[in-house]
Amino acid sequence: MLPTAIDRQYPVPDHPELSIIQYPGYQEYRVENQNLALSHDTLTATFVSLRPLLILLLVAVCFRMVKIQTKQPVPSNSLIIYSVGIVFLLWTTKSTIFKVSYESVVLLPPHGIQLETHRDFSGVRTCTKRFIPKANLRGAFINEGLKGWNVIYYLAVVKRSNLRGADFGLELVYENILPSHAILLRTFEAILETTLSNP
Repeated sequence: MLPTAIDRQYPVPDHPELSIIQYPGYQEYRVENQNLALSHDTLTATFVSLRPLLILLLVAVCFRMVKIQTKQPVPSNSLIIYSVGIVFLLWTTKSTIFKVSYESVVLLPPHGIQLETHRDFSGVRTCTKRFIPKANLRGAFINEGLKGWNVIYYLAVVKRSNLRGADFGLELVYENILPSHAILLRTFEAILETTLSNP
């Protein structure tokens, strides 16, 4: 049974997509995807994202019909080629089919932090979780980068890749939604206060 939230706050007035949910022993900083609520009808969005797959299927059917009408033998490897093409297209369009509904940073003060990405498609929900133990946390920072012609801000957590401490890596927080600087600053302060400042 999942624990019940004690309190839910919306601390940044201009950005209602951020909510802080208090649970017994931990807290969650959740950023809802505002673009998901503004997107088209689900069926239309699905058709648009599946367009390359539908074109491939149409080409395969036409190719098959031409082969049948001309009575030419169909190569035995054509089914394998079409199958590989369909799997590849499904894999590349997965991010557009399963839209990110929200991303979370779960702060577990004695243990570390957990980064979550929740995706949704017509009631089918998936969740990707990345746990970073407190022993591997080395810091956090907000930086700016370029995405196309736009300057964006992002929050990253520095972690040790192994227990010997030789390799370091970065984990991006809210990597799909990329919220505003005010939301990143609020989350950054919480990470520093609850996880990194406690010995």
